[in-house]
Amino acid sequence: MGIGFRLRLCASAFGIAALACHPLAAQTQKGALVFSVETLAAQTLDPILEQRPGNAVYQAVMYDSLVGFDLQKGGIGPGVAERWELAEDGNSWTFYLRPGQKFHNGDPLTAQDVKFSLQRQMAPNSTASAAPTMRRTITGIDVVDDLTLRVNTNSPQIGLPASLSRAVAPEGAVMPKGYIEKVGEEEFRRKPVGSGPWKFVRNVPGDRIEFEAVD
Repeated sequence: MGIGFRLRLCASAFGIAALACHPLAAQTQKGALVFSVETLAAQTLDPILEQRPGNAVYQAVMYDSLVGFDLQKGGIGPGVAERWELAEDGNSWTFYLRPGQKFHNGDPLTAQDVKFSLQRQMAPNSTASAAPTMRRTITGIDVVDDLTLRVNTNSPQIGLPASLSRAVAPEGAVMPKGYIEKVGEEEFRRKPVGSGPWKFVRNVPGDRIEFEAVD
């Protein structure tokens, strides 16, 4: 998909979900893809403030998830992590990240970013829908190396990969540790950065959110 292709989520006075595509988009890979939604009054582009999983569409276009969605078979599939395995005692999951991934600002995506993202989801100021469950079941997160992460739990959690998958919920969204620590949380919420197929362009509250396709 070319960089000249844009996605816009626009508020609709009709309250009807509609899909419109620029007539040249299919031929030139450029233009605008517009999704009309009932309201843009309460959306947030910071995953830790999203209390309604159904609104994850605002985030899914911009953030990659630790575990993804299998478009061929359905259910969970590779995401930021290409594979994962359960420890013999059942009390931890190890995730192995795909090499070479980068955020939209050029920063490399590493296990440190995944740990930081999961900790943000569990932080006291997080209102994410799954935050209470994560706080209750995850006891620690260890970075083994740049591409390996271990999530420790207080008991066997067979469904943990699914709960951190785009197929189920947005809590697996991976955010840039270095960028957020540099600019602060408020600036990150104004100008969010992810690693997904679309990068943030602008947000006009109550009117539209614009994203641009990345290679």
